[in-house]
Amino acid sequence: MLKDRLRQIVLIGLGIIIIFYAIEWLTPAFSLSGSLRNSALIVFRYPLNFLSRLYVGSTNISDIFKLSKINQENFDLKENNLKLIQENETLKEKTLLLDKYEELTNFFPTLETIPAESRGYFEEGGRSYFIINKGSLDGVVLDKGVVWGKYLVGKISEVNPKESVAETILSKDLVINITVASSPQNGLAVAKGAIGQGLEAEGFPSNIEIKNNDLVLTSGLGGIMPPNLIVGRIIEKISQKSETSQKFLIEPLLNFRGLEFMQIIKD
Repeated sequence: MLKDRLRQIVLIGLGIIIIFYAIEWLTPAFSLSGSLRNSALIVFRYPLNFLSRLYVGSTNISDIFKLSKINQENFDLKENNLKLIQENETLKEKTLLLDKYEELTNFFPTLETIPAESRGYFEEGGRSYFIINKGSLDGVVLDKGVVWGKYLVGKISEVNPKESVAETILSKDLVINITVASSPQNGLAVAKGAIGQGLEAEGFPSNIEIKNNDLVLTSGLGGIMPPNLIVGRIIEKISQKSETSQKFLIEPLLNFRGLEFMQIIKD
């Protein structure tokens, strides 16, 4: 609005000056036109200079605001693009994990389970656990294994009518009977959680060759967990040569923080 008003004033002033020039050109002997023209120039010179500068300044300010808005829109577009890239990467990871699960279903027995949904994942005091939306009213029983497909998540440590607590294999107090897929009959041991490191396994016989990336499975001993559930993979040997048995660090293959759904093994 201000810009339009300034433009009108500038144009009116210029129009008056042009009219006086035209009168002088058409009637060169008419000295009054020259006097009027000179007077008009004196009267309008400074206001016109001021208004023209103000007009240019207002135009520049307007352009600055427009440029700022464009920059903000460009920043928002870049931010949205980064979010889309991150979401796409997450989707790729989930797809790869699902593909791996589909592959494994051909080699492992089918389990009868109760589907459940996570209401939150927590780590505190050496514990790692989920609160899930299924309880005793849904048939959940204490100490039953919790899985994601053929991957072992943990076991039920607390049961309420409408929700339960699923302790994960990362909890330091959860002991699991395990074996290695390369030597399932002889490579027996136990593992317990070490939050921040994965799991620590001990008791592997010293005469068994175990390598990094060897797959670790549940052995089924003790009857609490069924056999052949995937626990993780061997990543490092931590025992000394002088020890009578071998110890290893195990890395879980599941990302517990990103786990939204799981299954509870039925009786």
